[in-house]
Amino acid sequence: MNQPKKKIEPEKKKYLEFVADEIERTTPPIDIDSTSPANDTEAKEPPMDWDDYLEKYFDKGQPLVMDKSYYNVSVSEYNFLADLLRKQNKYEKAIAAVNEGLEKYPNDGYLLGTKAEIYGAMKNEELFFDYVESAMKNGCPIWEFLNDQVYKPYKDKVRFINLIKKFKFK
Repeated sequence: MNQPKKKIEPEKKKYLEFVADEIERTTPPIDIDSTSPANDTEAKEPPMDWDDYLEKYFDKGQPLVMDKSYYNVSVSEYNFLADLLRKQNKYEKAIAAVNEGLEKYPNDGYLLGTKAEIYGAMKNEELFFDYVESAMKNGCPIWEFLNDQVYKPYKDKVRFINLIKKFKFK
């Protein structure tokens, strides 16, 4: 569940520049021929893919972002990460990511909506409905996200329909 795009803040711009520098630093040059500097014996560290990053940092109890003192993680980024993990069926990690966001932004409707989607994907109907209601109480228009497959099993349920009516038309 993604929020509308916002203007890039100066802190975020610094972070994005840092990430770009890291990508450039860790990505080996293209080996065009055997005389290319890429064949140098000084091998650079290969770039880390997302799963490797999660295994290296997140699974060892590290925070989801490398250095929070350098960059203030926004609610959208926690939301994006949790949603991405949900779509990869990594539900425990998705819940951990959304919970980390909720520690910082406890009443964010979009994070609560993402948590509902995670529980919906896990087929935990009771928690799905609890978090759908909580998300809408906190300003998330769940009805705008009904094209996501996670809502398909719940769309026709009376409880879901009543929740949508309760908050959409108040």
